[in-house]
Amino acid sequence: MTAPAIRVELQGGFGNQLFQAAAALAVARRIDGRLQFETRRFRSTSLRGYGLAPFPHGAEIFNTQANAFQRLRRRAGKILPLAALRQPEGWRGRVLDEAGYAYDARIEDLRDSCYLRGYFQSWRYFADCAGHVRALFDPAQAASDSAKTFACALGPRALSIHVRAGDFLKDPAAYEFHGVLDRDYYHRALALANAQRAPERIFCFSDNPAHARALLAHVPDVTFVEGFNQFDDMYLMSRAGSQIIANSTFSYWSAWLAAQDDPFVIAPKAWVAPRIPPLDIRDLYPPGWIQL
Repeated sequence: MTAPAIRVELQGGFGNQLFQAAAALAVARRIDGRLQFETRRFRSTSLRGYGLAPFPHGAEIFNTQANAFQRLRRRAGKILPLAALRQPEGWRGRVLDEAGYAYDARIEDLRDSCYLRGYFQSWRYFADCAGHVRALFDPAQAASDSAKTFACALGPRALSIHVRAGDFLKDPAAYEFHGVLDRDYYHRALALANAQRAPERIFCFSDNPAHARALLAHVPDVTFVEGFNQFDDMYLMSRAGSQIIANSTFSYWSAWLAAQDDPFVIAPKAWVAPRIPPLDIRDLYPPGWIQL
């Protein structure tokens, strides 16, 4: 008898893909099923690419492209609330579309093959196999030798700050939705970090170093880390004992995957731009993370 399949439709950047993969992995483990990744959203012209190749997840990879009729059906499915119109190409079975931003408890009822579609941005989706997820997606597996050498400068008394201001500033749609955290957030976060766990060294990581330098110009003795790829950056940030993250799934995962026994994480309450209706982020951050 063939084992059930849990196929998740990957989308977004590296951090988003980690959430989706971890949620699907947790379901597959729970029902003793096969893990499958659908990568059809990643094309040569896409802003984002498939980012999970360096990790030993063991998933079957699918890249199911739609024909003209299927593309027309998909566009119709965005307008008309008919389940048949939203059936994924190449899949004949149950589909679970994430109900909203908060944790969707329906995922606990899955017992057989299912196609998962959504962002699944909550630690709760994979809480029952957190150790396995941390080991599987340990960023050290994808880090360069130069990053591992640099990591010697970090450790339990280091503070990592992430400033997300590359695509969030350059892409009008991304800026409209996500916005960019201001100096006030980083000022308050640094004050709290200094009061509760004063760091010996401060490191800043950003996809827009010039913006980060201007934003943190008032902070003395910051090492601005440049010249590494995304896997190196996540690895290095995860090696700091304290973290100030941005409204970014990328820095979220650097904190969640932290190698420290007692991580100290400060995270923003403002996950989206002020002009966007607030998302229900009650299930986003793990217990113990400080929200400012």
